Amino acid sequence: MTDLSAFYSVVGTMFLMLVCGYVCRKLKIITDTSSKGLSALIIKIAQPFLIINSIATAECTTENLKLAGKVTLLGICAHAFLCVLAFGLARFIKKPDDRKIGEFVMIFANCGFLGFPVLESIYGSIGRFMGGFYIIGFHLFLWSWGIAILARGRDDIKLTWKKIIINYGTVPVTIGLIIYLLNIPFPGFLNNAVLGAVVGMGEYLSSLCTPISLLVTGALIATKPLKSLFNNLSAYYVGAVRLLVFPAIVCVIGCLFAKMGLLNADLVLLLTLMSSFPAASTISMLGDLYNVSPDLASQEVGLTTLLSCATLPLVVLMANTVINSLL
Repeated sequence: MTDLSAFYSVVGTMFLMLVCGYVCRKLKIITDTSSKGLSALIIKIAQPFLIINSIATAECTTENLKLAGKVTLLGICAHAFLCVLAFGLARFIKKPDDRKIGEFVMIFANCGFLGFPVLESIYGSIGRFMGGFYIIGFHLFLWSWGIAILARGRDDIKLTWKKIIINYGTVPVTIGLIIYLLNIPFPGFLNNAVLGAVVGMGEYLSSLCTPISLLVTGALIATKPLKSLFNNLSAYYVGAVRLLVFPAIVCVIGCLFAKMGLLNADLVLLLTLMSSFPAASTISMLGDLYNVSPDLASQEVGLTTLLSCATLPLVVLMANTVINSLL
């Protein structure tokens, strides 16, 4: 059985951060104005540095390059496939804005903060490396199709080809890939002084993502009665798709590709796990930033995060059983 101790440790940390954000909102330490400002800080500054660091700091070898290319392609294909499924399944949600949030949550999982430690506990150090390249597809789709979902029926959210190509996801991905592929160190003392300072700054800024995003999410949850977190049937529907249905579909299809010799068992498990995590906390910040059902967005993040404590072991058990029986 896969070791899930790292996962539960991370989930426990996330839960306490959500509680802290909830209390800060109740005490008026976090207000509507500061919440939007913090959301903008994460999306425009901290998250780009997280993307660059996760890619640029990996070891560049021929074997790793091949693995990186394969995982990147798998991440892109997986998100494209989930976009198609989510578009159809979200049609059952009646309210337009709630449908947007539901579709967004179905597609985009918290495969960074939660995914990295779980992959590391399963695969060792190479797990974090694979996670860094898998999330390239996540960010490419987040800042193109994800924004397009939120922009439906809105004149104030404009998505142009320029924004699809140049945004807070594609630019840092490109920078990270250039640094990783070139792998050109500065001469002598500059290597430690300059690169050390740049990488250090990147680590400090990227480390803001998790705590601030969770504080904002907790603060958004506090804007509604706590019981509303558990009494929305639509949220449970979206959560079930996000946490159980999609991982099962991805696992079975991955095994079919593996039987054709296109994947191996490790990559099938990777795809299954990365599709099984709770909703990405980015949705609560984007919902807040663009005023698209921010309360439902934070509710989905909080609910799926709590439910994932029970669903992830089930997904791992299911994945191991399916992989062992089909491969």
